[in-house]
Amino acid sequence: MTGAQEGADNAAISNRLSFSRAAGHEGLRENGTVNIDFHAHILTEDTMRLMRGVSAEYGPRVERSGEAATMVIGETRYANVPSGTWDVAERLAHMDATAVDAQAVAVVPFTFGYQLGPKLAGELCRVQNEQLASLHRAHPARFFPLGCVPLQDPAAAVAEAEHAITQLGLYGLGLGTRLPDKNFDWPELEPFWATVERLDVPIMFHPTQRLSMPDLKDYYLVNFIGNPLDSTIMIAALTFGGVLKRHPALKLVIVHAGGFVPYQLGRFDHGWRVRPEPKARLDEPPSISIRRLYFDTIAHSRGALEYLVGEFGPDHVVLGTDYPYDMGLEDPMGTVDELRGASEEGKRLIKGGNAAQLLKLA
Repeated sequence: MTGAQEGADNAAISNRLSFSRAAGHEGLRENGTVNIDFHAHILTEDTMRLMRGVSAEYGPRVERSGEAATMVIGETRYANVPSGTWDVAERLAHMDATAVDAQAVAVVPFTFGYQLGPKLAGELCRVQNEQLASLHRAHPARFFPLGCVPLQDPAAAVAEAEHAITQLGLYGLGLGTRLPDKNFDWPELEPFWATVERLDVPIMFHPTQRLSMPDLKDYYLVNFIGNPLDSTIMIAALTFGGVLKRHPALKLVIVHAGGFVPYQLGRFDHGWRVRPEPKARLDEPPSISIRRLYFDTIAHSRGALEYLVGEFGPDHVVLGTDYPYDMGLEDPMGTVDELRGASEEGKRLIKGGNAAQLLKLA
């Protein structure tokens, strides 16, 4: 894509939008239908280079062999990583081809860094957040970045969240779903949840890259089952641990259509009623907290997505593609357009209206 072509594309989108300033950020007030992908990942070549400057061992690098690319981080190798991960021109062309006007873009799951020492993880987060801010400056109508923080160090996570939002101007956070040895009901994270609630920005949670798990090593089950399972465990911990009740203003987006939780919500409520264990930290049915969550559209089943929209309402579902990965949606707009029972207004909310509200663009 040439600079002139990109400028024309940005102008076309901006013609449908009016700009305002909100909470120190450049925001957008919707003036038409704008399609916003709330689930996308990026790791540019400049970002990888700068991360290697922080740590030659844990800064990511790409090894190419013909058309195939492998990302190497430490001793871990991630095969078949698509070039759209780092190629911004390819990304913009794909967005145009699929009618995605903008992405609320986060880092790739490989670089959350929760397994690293807190200092190194914080330094790598800072590099990625600064690069995300630079991406937004270069393409202000196309990318609304979600920053990362070193959650294994709650105090550092608070400081980086404050810096990312108030200094770098990022639009929210994109986090994993677990620490190596802790779930997110870890009491030391309370100041972090309080900080995010005060900053009034959304968090997009993506399953932390699970490289191994008993019984999931074959058939790519580590993704098919492992990813939605990670999200399910995280939601359960936040809910039954009372985090969501204590911080009702949190705006949390769960990808992959919410893992297994939306489809087992009745089981959670039933278990809370008949068992003593779920009441240890929660004195109300879990569905009360869970119904405040947001979910993306990646269900890979029209029936499942229609259930999600019908059960939680179109105002709690956002567009998601998981770009650039192969487990995402190939036709995001068609997926929404084909929903039975959803009104045109509901579809508009899913395609971008809800995202605009969460990101304070509207």
